[in-house]
Amino acid sequence: MVMTSTNNENVTGESYKFTADIDQMMGLIVNTFYKSKEVSIREIISNASDALDKIRYQALTDSSLVKDDPEFKIQIEANPEEKTLTIRDSGIGLTKQEMIQNLGTIATSGTKNFMSAIKAGADVSMIGQFGVGFYSAFLISNRVQVRSKSINEKQHVWESAADGKFHIIDDSKNPHRLVRGTEIILHLKEDQLEYLEERRIKEVVKKHSEFINYPIMLLVNEEIEKEVTDDEEEEEKDAKDEDKKDEDKKDEDKKDEDDSKDNKDDADEEGKESKKKTRKITEIKSKFDQINKSKPIWSMKPEDVTPEMYNDFYKLISNDYQNPLAYKHFKVEGNASFSGILFIPGRAPYDLFNNNKKQENIKLHARKVFISCDSKELCPEHFSFVKGVVEVDDLPLNISRETLQQNKFVNIIKKTVVKKTIEMISDMKQNDADSYKKFLKSFGKNLKFACHEDGANRNKLASFLTYETTKTKKDETKCLDDYISEMHEKQEVIYYITGESKSAVLGLPYLERFIQEDIEVLIMTEPIDEYFVQQVNEYEGKKLQSVTKEGLELPKDDKFKTEDLSSEFETLTKRMKEILGERVEKVEISTLMTVSPCYIRTSQFGWSSRMEQIMKNQALRDNSFNTHMTSKKTLCINPKNKIMIEINRRFIDDKNDSVSKSLALLLFETAIIVSGGFTLDKPYEYASRIYKLTKLGLNICDEKLDEDLPELKDEEPVNADDNDEEMLETVD
Repeated sequence: MVMTSTNNENVTGESYKFTADIDQMMGLIVNTFYKSKEVSIREIISNASDALDKIRYQALTDSSLVKDDPEFKIQIEANPEEKTLTIRDSGIGLTKQEMIQNLGTIATSGTKNFMSAIKAGADVSMIGQFGVGFYSAFLISNRVQVRSKSINEKQHVWESAADGKFHIIDDSKNPHRLVRGTEIILHLKEDQLEYLEERRIKEVVKKHSEFINYPIMLLVNEEIEKEVTDDEEEEEKDAKDEDKKDEDKKDEDKKDEDDSKDNKDDADEEGKESKKKTRKITEIKSKFDQINKSKPIWSMKPEDVTPEMYNDFYKLISNDYQNPLAYKHFKVEGNASFSGILFIPGRAPYDLFNNNKKQENIKLHARKVFISCDSKELCPEHFSFVKGVVEVDDLPLNISRETLQQNKFVNIIKKTVVKKTIEMISDMKQNDADSYKKFLKSFGKNLKFACHEDGANRNKLASFLTYETTKTKKDETKCLDDYISEMHEKQEVIYYITGESKSAVLGLPYLERFIQEDIEVLIMTEPIDEYFVQQVNEYEGKKLQSVTKEGLELPKDDKFKTEDLSSEFETLTKRMKEILGERVEKVEISTLMTVSPCYIRTSQFGWSSRMEQIMKNQALRDNSFNTHMTSKKTLCINPKNKIMIEINRRFIDDKNDSVSKSLALLLFETAIIVSGGFTLDKPYEYASRIYKLTKLGLNICDEKLDEDLPELKDEEPVNADDNDEEMLETVD
């Protein structure tokens, strides 16, 4: 930099010209680095905190450095008349040479290296090494003054309007003298005058600098009501005039005072008769109020923090009125050192699964300064309900401290957040059953989502889940570990069924045999359970088996008996397959029912009936995809059911028995309805069959249905005289 004479009439002293292209640099600062202009105040307060750290450190070995002003503080003053905002600290201060070097960083090697890197094709976000946070003051100011006094040095003023030069002025004769430290005067732009408002300043400080180690004091005007008599008010009003009176007037006042003494008795008597009138007046007084009253409890030892302090801190950072269900206080040391506190809220927000909602629950701080609340990089989506604070001692950031650089350090924080969240849930499960029950009610879906997404922790996460079962009472649930511990001796798999609710599931034919033989079945009633079992198909060496899919076997099943029954009902199964055609893949015998005549079973790797229902209910579903994934259905027949025994006998006697054919269709459609998810393609045909059956029961015979009979292989002529049988025949 080159020293030049200044032609500015308003500025005296030494003027320095930047050798770098500051206009281009300032354009980058304003337009590229900072997303929000309020960060300029954050940067200045952060620098003030650093200055206080330095003087406090030096004072540890030399207390005389702070004997004239032992208080470490930051003060903020707004002057609407002058349109200036002043931020003052009692820190280490700057000498003249330090002003030239430190406040000129942007104009020296920093700018030069940065510009060279940009020309070489470097990314703007790699500018973290250049450290131009102070110059963010020009985001809201058109002129900046820095008045500073270092210990045992003269007071100087640095001034610049970001016009390519700055000035250094000897300010030692200014009546406004600093004991020690620095004050920055921001001459605000016309469109940035909001930062003169008390409300706005408090908002910015609380957001970005709430946990700074030093008190941040804001000069505020306070209205005080005062009660005075008319005489007192008059005396106050004329006080200045009285001071200006000459000696003669004072003598006259003394004489009047003597006269008043002579009439004292009379005045006292009058005072008894009437009291002096009083009135209230409002006085405006200025005082400094501390804004940042909250303590950064994450930096304290856990044993020094009470539960009340944790609860209050949670409410502060979350704006929640309820206490958290659980919290985790941690500190990590090593290659990456950071600390923090995580909380599980007491209730789920209404927009928990809103994909358009920005994830802002974990606030990132560096040296007590707020950096970012975009927690997407710090916490996986399935744990987005977790709230808290993480502070790092040294974080690689871009120049604005707003965008995290992609590196291993961020991944370490993310893994730690996941680990501590799992520990927090585990502790709650073991030590606080009531809170754990509330947690599952509010965030159980998140755990299932986590099992789907997090393969590394899948088994641990699955152990937290609980389900209703065929044996649990109302409002009772059971975890997978408890289920396994109570399994039958020869049971090798975990049985489950999905459905809309426990009451809707218990009446389905799939559970008849399980209930009869006292075999417990997990009941999964949330849509996400279908996705959960796709990923968690095994737990602790036990395979999860759906009772609605093929491949199902019970410990006491006799395969030879089933084969014998299949041979006995071969005619029925073949004939029903012919009648139903492509609507089913096959028809076979099953011993898993005790009451129902039949049910629909799906293939092992296809959609279950519940999953098919969920996919059909998607607003933007792809019907072509559904065609590929639609379940292949198997109609399972109960060989012990009297209906099926009778239909089998009829088909053996006459494979074209019209009543049996109609009943076969009716039974299949009924099985579809009670499958727990499937729907009829043509429900009106099912309704038509029911109406005709009703007419038959009421002996109403008013139509012939020969033409409605389905075409079957090797079909023999139907007996036209059998009017009762014709009433049941229908369209296939």
